[in-house]
Amino acid sequence: MGTAILVIVVGVLVGGAMVTSPQRIWWLTESWKFKNPEANEPSDTAYGMTRAGGVFVILLALFVGWSIIHSEFERKNRREAEQQRKAAEAAFVVPRPENRGQLPVIGYFTRKAPKSLEITVYYLAPRESVRVAVRDSASHGPFKSSYPCYTSAAWGPATDAPRRVNPELFWAPEELGAVAKSERCHPGVGSKVHETSRYVDGPVPPPVVTDSAIVDRYGTEILPAAAGNVVPKLPEKMYPDP
Repeated sequence: MGTAILVIVVGVLVGGAMVTSPQRIWWLTESWKFKNPEANEPSDTAYGMTRAGGVFVILLALFVGWSIIHSEFERKNRREAEQQRKAAEAAFVVPRPENRGQLPVIGYFTRKAPKSLEITVYYLAPRESVRVAVRDSASHGPFKSSYPCYTSAAWGPATDAPRRVNPELFWAPEELGAVAKSERCHPGVGSKVHETSRYVDGPVPPPVVTDSAIVDRYGTEILPAAAGNVVPKLPEKMYPDP
């Protein structure tokens, strides 16, 4: 602030002198260079140019001073905003994971393993979400990332036939900045394909059921959510999103 005031004061004083007393300035600063200063005194036009220059100096000083003051206020506001952000983050309490409901199932695909079968169930998830395995792996290591919106599939006991699977959506922000993404973490927001897999013994897979709705790849409902919905077997595997 002090620098801005100094620039304005000096600029106004110098510019004011140029506007009000150009002749006196010439006699104080230039006349000594000539043996006959009266004969070399500038014309009225030259003095007019000096006055115009004085107006420019005043305007320039005001502009520069205002710019300095504005910049200082902006820096102050940024510092205060950063302090408030850090205080809010320090006060943020990580909530318990919130179950936001079941996710619609597309179907399942089986793949032969040496002594078993792998059953992979595909379901639709919001575009903002990741699978719980991705979230867990991202929370470790040198480059940690936070994924507040994630999916997890609950499977019934391995001895059950049919096998029951219920994919669910969870919201669990670990930092204050993630809270703004909450509205993008609801069933039906986006059409990302996720998968969940289990191995079963024997060459014949058991039927797969779910309590979720059955949909196609694009989210069109085939069966509404109901206990024991039969999951359709797919003719080929799908390629899920992360």
